[in-house]
Amino acid sequence: MVNNMFAWFARLIIAMTVLPAMASTYYVDSVAGNDANSGTSSNAAWSSLAKINGTTFAPGDFLLLKNGSSWTGTLSPLGSGTSGNPIKLSSYGTNSSRPLINGNGATDAVLLNNQQYWEISNLEVINPGSGTSTERRGIHLAAANFGVVNHLYVSNCFVHNICGRVDTSNGDLVAKRTGGIVVEVTSESGTATRFNDITIQNCTILSVTNQGIVACANRSSTSDYPGTSAWNTHYCSNLHIRNNVISDICKNAMSIRYADASCVVEHNLMHDTANTTDGNQICSYSSRGAVFQYNEGYHNNGDGLHDGSLYDADLRSPQTVWQFSYSHDNSWGLFVQYASADTAGNAVGNDTHIVVRYNISQNDQGDIFGLSGDGGTTASDYIYNNTIYTPSNLSPVFFDDRATGHSYYVYNNVFYNLSSTASWNFTSGNTRTFNYNLFYGQHVSGEPSDANKLTSNPLLVAPGTGGGVGGTTNMSTLGGYLLQAGSPCIDSGLLVTTAMTGNTNAGGLDFFGNLVPNVGQPDRGAAEWVTPVSSNSPPTYALQSGSSTRLPNSIALVGTVNPGGAIAQCYYAFGTSTGYGNFSGTNVIQAGTNSVAVTNLISGLLPATTYHFQALVTNSVGGTNTSDFTVSTTSITTPMINSSLINSNGNFQCTFTNTPGASFEMLGTTNPALPRTSWQVLGPVTEILAGQYQFIDAQAPTNEPLEFYMIRSP
Repeated sequence: MVNNMFAWFARLIIAMTVLPAMASTYYVDSVAGNDANSGTSSNAAWSSLAKINGTTFAPGDFLLLKNGSSWTGTLSPLGSGTSGNPIKLSSYGTNSSRPLINGNGATDAVLLNNQQYWEISNLEVINPGSGTSTERRGIHLAAANFGVVNHLYVSNCFVHNICGRVDTSNGDLVAKRTGGIVVEVTSESGTATRFNDITIQNCTILSVTNQGIVACANRSSTSDYPGTSAWNTHYCSNLHIRNNVISDICKNAMSIRYADASCVVEHNLMHDTANTTDGNQICSYSSRGAVFQYNEGYHNNGDGLHDGSLYDADLRSPQTVWQFSYSHDNSWGLFVQYASADTAGNAVGNDTHIVVRYNISQNDQGDIFGLSGDGGTTASDYIYNNTIYTPSNLSPVFFDDRATGHSYYVYNNVFYNLSSTASWNFTSGNTRTFNYNLFYGQHVSGEPSDANKLTSNPLLVAPGTGGGVGGTTNMSTLGGYLLQAGSPCIDSGLLVTTAMTGNTNAGGLDFFGNLVPNVGQPDRGAAEWVTPVSSNSPPTYALQSGSSTRLPNSIALVGTVNPGGAIAQCYYAFGTSTGYGNFSGTNVIQAGTNSVAVTNLISGLLPATTYHFQALVTNSVGGTNTSDFTVSTTSITTPMINSSLINSNGNFQCTFTNTPGASFEMLGTTNPALPRTSWQVLGPVTEILAGQYQFIDAQAPTNEPLEFYMIRSP
């Protein structure tokens, strides 16, 4: 991790706010401020962290750091707000860069300890340091012997380059409290302590060792079963984690602990996780009834005995709900449970009544569903109405119940399998029920019996066309998993009720937001068929000429679709000729008769190249294909270098500005006179924000003769 300082582009909009009586606004400017100033106007700003950290702020106060300013050390202001009058830590000024807090290897870059009613927003936080054995965090919300800690919000922050302790074993508790944003109880030696009303939203968390987000951990107790007297003093309520992007993480993107049924984790994008040690993208521990939904995860690289999936209902996670999410291109798959043996025979309950419903898995490579745990465990799972797509070149294990003690019920799922090398792994000592599932394509050894099995084509609109990798959300590209008219999935499933699952937090909607009937037979798979109205018509499409965004490696096409009264899907065939050969992701347009604007980002293109496109729009009535049209990508311009330096740990770091969406790689050599084909390719350059690029050569200390670098567009 690197001690770096960049100009990050952001936009700050400050709304007019009526301050409560006696509240003050304090300004801090690291360049033009002075601690001798009053701090109460932008022209009389303070300057240092010492001044901030020595001040006790009052309810309703604003603490504003100037955009473009930077500080080294730990930001730890004092004081607490009150209900309705939180203290707000944010930014001001017209500079496009967030104020930067550089922890510079300290334990915490930003710390609130035994404080409540704070709202933190619009900060950039880094905490680089040498080695991977030290406990370090970006933003730390901590409490000890406090009671209930209320209302701590973190919004629109960019937390990155947090170099902490790598998790070397499941028992490494120091590593487990190392991360980008960490909410935890550090001690309960005198007073039981827990959190309520915690929100982490709209943040970007990048390049972190060990975990992205940890909430709400407790150092005094890590293994309470939900509902016990101990858990009832520790649990977290009203935790909301939403709309965050988390990537390049050593282990888990999120570790959620002690969450109750009021807690929701939703609309997050996670990718390139478990890069150093095994992990899942979202794990729950000692949590009951928490809901995880509308999340997307890909490129989780864990490949160990238990970890490598989008979701993990880990030790002591009864009644948790995992729904409406998109897992793709992971080394494992959609869901794994690791059940704890210490819950077996517990008077309060076991690791039971877990629901996994209405999710989509595409191109996952390992255990799509993994059921594991300690010996002697008691666990139950209800896995229904998921759609699994496996192409011919992958060899996943659809179910792997490697540990005994599980009872699981698998209903209404669609297994769309094109692989002859996929498999099923069942262990004796488990009770499993497969019923009303559809198995299409290759029927590999071990495929389970199913009293109401279907094997016919499910007639999905365009399976396998969901959006892939690229750092942006693909949740709107999954219309290919809707049903076509005449699908055998329609009205052929089993009605799954809360009485069956023992879980009242699940039910009501399908993946796409359509109502699921509570009587009769629902459909199979992640999509519920919506019967078209007889007056519906085929959809129409119009390209918005001149509105498309063209970049060197991508084109964002903008058009309008009239869905014709039914749910419609829009996608594009494209290529360098009218033979096309490629297909974009699918936009889903809800039923209606008014035209709706749709944008489809097509990436992975070549610079300065003309591409042919044809829009294809379909609904339950019919479809329309447009005539061919062309759009060209732009050329790549010469990068504008912002900084190039050797860090204190010897790493070479370069940052530069260029057109957003471009692709670059870094070359190196000891002899610049060599032809470019003889230079060493060091690796790809990362676009850390739109138009902002970074490359770090961590091998520079060991290949010191490598003194010349070149940025090249591949």
